[in-house]
Parts: sequence; structure tokens; C-alpha cells
Amino acid sequence: MSSLLRVFGLLTVLALVGTATPARAQDLVGQAEEAYLNVDFERTLDLARQALGSGRLDPNRLARVYELMGVAFAASGDEDASREAYKKMLALRPDAQVDNNLAPRLRSPFMEARGYWATRSDRLEADVVLARAERGLRIRLVDPLGMARRIVVRTRVAGEMRPMDEQTLPAQSGELAPVEGLPEADRIEYA
Repeated sequence: MSSLLRVFGLLTVLALVGTATPARAQDLVGQAEEAYLNVDFERTLDLARQALGSGRLDPNRLARVYELMGVAFAASGDEDASREAYKKMLALRPDAQVDNNLAPRLRSPFMEARGYWATRSDRLEADVVLARAERGLRIRLVDPLGMARRIVVRTRVAGEMRPMDEQTLPAQSGELAPVEGLPEADRIEYA
């Protein structure tokens, strides 16, 4: 039976917990983008922090929020906060770049953040292993910057025409997500 096992999907690691609706969070990002385009870095930071606190951003939007914060912090002279924001952006999107038209003082913290990741072997990631005997999925989380606040896992027996069961687990490595239908099921789908 284990030779027939196929595990599909993507484990979702959510970086922050919050109460805002996804639409509200996206609106805050849009407003932060507008403030950035208007060179209003104080407002950019305020709106980016609100969006970040919502906990309702997909990884690409979250990376963009960290990028906006990186530029805004650099513009305000806080290079340390800028570098930390850029490190988080690069944790989510390792191939990310910043605008080549930025002044060198605004790009410098980004280059330092890139150097930070160039010297590390660990990256933000989550690996999933089927733990059939334990009737679940074992999740190995690597989070060098401590960004994750929770792990959300959705599972079901492959081929079932029903919504996936959703579980929220602490953001710790080694967590077990119990899966209904194990150990009997041949295949498990997860997201």
C-alpha cells in the first residue's frame, strides 16, 4: 500500500495571525503602494504595518509589504529596520530585486540582506512527511527569522469529493497534523 502512496499539494505556512478580512488586507497594501508612489514614506510604513498585522496576506503580497517597509525604513534613516524587512522579503522571495532606480542609500540595506542569505544554508521552508503509523503528516519547519506564527494544514483522502479538513498548528518543527482516514488510505491530498 505504501508503494502506491502519493502525496500532493503544498503546505501553507502563514506568517502572521490577525483578524482583518483578506479584502481589507489587500486594500491596505494598495494604499501603502499609493503612499510609496507619492513618496510618503511615513504613511507607507503605517499602512504596511497595518497590512502586516492583518495576517491575511499571501506570500507574494507579504513579500511586497516587506519590500515597501524596507524602502520606507531606509528613507527614514533606519537602516537596521530596513535590512530586517528586506531579509524577510528575501526569505519569501529569494530571487527578489529592488528598483534599480533607487538611490544607493536606499538599496544598501537590501544588498546587506542579500549578503545575509548568501552566507546561510537554511531557508524558510516546510517539509511534510507521511507518518502513517502516527496517522498523520509530520511537518518540519525551518524558520531562521522566526516569521511563522502558525501552520495551517488542509487534508483529505485522495479522490474524496468533500472539502479538505483544516487544522491550525503551532509554528514549531516536528508538529503532527492528524489525518482522518490514515493509515488505511492509499493517498492523501494536502495543502
